[in-house]
Amino acid sequence: MRVRWWMGAASAVLLGGPTVGLAADQPRTVEISVTAKGFEPARVEVTKGQPLKLIVTRKTDDTCAKEIVIADQGIKADLPLNKPVALGFTPERTGEITYACGMNMITGVLQVVSPGGETSGERDAMRGRRMGAGMMGGGMMGGMMGGTMQEMSAIHRLLSDHENIQRTVKDIPNGVETTTTSSDPKLAATIREHVGQMKERIERGEPIRQGDPLFREIFANHQHIHMAIEDVPGGVRVKETADEPRIVPLVRQHARRAVSEFVAEGMPRAMRPTPLPPGYEGSSGEGHTAGRARSCGCANST
Repeated sequence: MRVRWWMGAASAVLLGGPTVGLAADQPRTVEISVTAKGFEPARVEVTKGQPLKLIVTRKTDDTCAKEIVIADQGIKADLPLNKPVALGFTPERTGEITYACGMNMITGVLQVVSPGGETSGERDAMRGRRMGAGMMGGGMMGGMMGGTMQEMSAIHRLLSDHENIQRTVKDIPNGVETTTTSSDPKLAATIREHVGQMKERIERGEPIRQGDPLFREIFANHQHIHMAIEDVPGGVRVKETADEPRIVPLVRQHARRAVSEFVAEGMPRAMRPTPLPPGYEGSSGEGHTAGRARSCGCANST
């Protein structure tokens, strides 16, 4: 098994090995499974200053989460199938600590609260997150569902071959019209496959790329977003609209600042989060500067 340390901020050790760098207090143990749905549970509340021991067990091959990255804590570790891996560190600040698979396509969150209870600001933030989770597919998954292996395979192909994809975007009433094509027949088929998959996710409200503030807000408001797909030579034309004026900027931001940038830059861009539209106030209280440090790498092309 391969374990790497980043920035010297934390230690990651094999289960049963010495836990380096933890406080003398008994650490809190949290068990996390990797399943076909992603990390479960996908959101865990922990306490600032309390040593933490995450026991992470990958239970399926039907996922890209074959390693775990906790960038804030400098941790990156392989996740062998059915072999628990222990990761130890002490959260030193309140707020969210995001963890992800090696490609940042599947994510989870550690919500760090103050010792002895949440501050009023933390309560408000948590309330907003819980409301968002309820709108994004139900409390059991907490709005943090990862993509299926089939979806991840399509996404990886699109990001890897992004230089062979052409894309145009124009505004229409209440949204955008996009055309995404490739002269490569296999890549064109992948474009159609992926767009269809993402349309189904929007319609069902099944979140993806939930470490990204724009995607998180889109899925929190999925019922107001509508996609009409038309096959064209080499790919698809999509009309994506919103039935609420406040959601229209999300649709346009998604088309230009997310998908078009994925097509232009490929995987490096997919590893960065997408800002909310300037001046947008999210349904969970997130403004346009929120989530700058978060990232998750699943591209949603339309």
